[in-house]
Amino acid sequence: MDAGEAAFARRDFDEALIAYAKALELEPTNYSASLFYSNTHDRKNDFARASQWYERTMRLDPDIETAFRYYATCWPGRAI
Repeated sequence: MDAGEAAFARRDFDEALIAYAKALELEPTNYSASLFYSNTHDRKNDFARASQWYERTMRLDPDIETAFRYYATCWPGRAI
């Protein structure tokens, strides 16, 4: 996770995806890893994949609102 966050901060989104994918391999139900993986796809403008992963993240813990909020704004033309 730390490597993914560092790569994301550098805007090295490809490296961030690799790091978050490794975290998800180790712990498939890791909400943060799934959320950050989703958000990284969003930042790469891969909105279809981002939305799929946000939906997956929402199912991991529907009581956490973050994935719902990010999902609602992940398509082009969104209000930021």
